[in-house]
Amino acid sequence: MTFEKELEEITALILFSCTGLFFGFLLFFIWAYS
Repeated sequence: MTFEKELEEITALILFSCTGLFFGFLLFFIWAYS
């Protein structure tokens, strides 16, 4: 496995985690203020 391929997977994982956290907070705020 090349370094570039690993970096690509790590970047995708970070983006996926950030997106998941963002939607989690969004759902929490919608639930909290409803």
